[in-house]
Amino acid sequence: MEQLRYVARATGADSSMLVEEAAQALAMFARDPQALLVACKQLLSRQPVVGGLWWLCSRMLIAPDALTEARAVVSDVRSDATADTLAAAVNDKRWQADRSLQVVVAGWPDTIVNALSSSDGQVPGRVLVIEVEGVGHGAVRRLERSGVDAEVVAAERIAGAVADSDLVLVEAAAVGQSGAVVDVAGVALAAAANVQDVPTWLVSPPSRVMPASLWPDIEAGRRRWGGPKWMAPTELLASTLIDAVVCADGHHSDLEELRSALNGGWAAAPELIGLIQ
Repeated sequence: MEQLRYVARATGADSSMLVEEAAQALAMFARDPQALLVACKQLLSRQPVVGGLWWLCSRMLIAPDALTEARAVVSDVRSDATADTLAAAVNDKRWQADRSLQVVVAGWPDTIVNALSSSDGQVPGRVLVIEVEGVGHGAVRRLERSGVDAEVVAAERIAGAVADSDLVLVEAAAVGQSGAVVDVAGVALAAAANVQDVPTWLVSPPSRVMPASLWPDIEAGRRRWGGPKWMAPTELLASTLIDAVVCADGHHSDLEELRSALNGGWAAAPELIGLIQ
């Protein structure tokens, strides 16, 4: 139970890690469907914009054996190929340009950092990391330990960092019809890239591509933020600012192509639709 409370309270944590932790915590309710439903609703009410948690809860609620499904979810998270696909796509772009690339990211987007830290040489020449909420330096240290040339850039230097780069990478917490929920500074990066003709790639594991029936819950979850908008923990990145989407199954031209390739996303548990008002 304490593990479930930790996931519900977590802020700024890696989405994949939250899904693993939540799967282990929800497994204790696997033999009691009613208790599992209540636990899922409580968790999602506290973490309404983390797409991977909706995916986890839907899978466990729909599955004939919730415990087996929880284990399968953890296995799927650990074997997700999105980071490998991104590393290959960046490497392809580097060879097309016939030179080293400079890439810019914000904060510590885990899937992206894992891709850029690839040990098989599929990395850009340099990574600029926009400092966001004190995590940028940690991301740079992680990249440098893997032999990647990386540098922290102050948030007020976003426009210049983008102008000096070849590619902007933004990671999604949830993807839907109107765009993607991203961490703070993601929209600023993409907007700066848009006006300077620098391509923006959105990076999303398949688990974060929401079924159409659940996207209104994600949007309602974002509207729940009661403080000033400049203090909101997430942002909505419009599809018009996204030049391509990288997912485990490949490199897509836009969100519509991504959703079509994934058949609109995974199946939503009916009990969860309309949970967030």
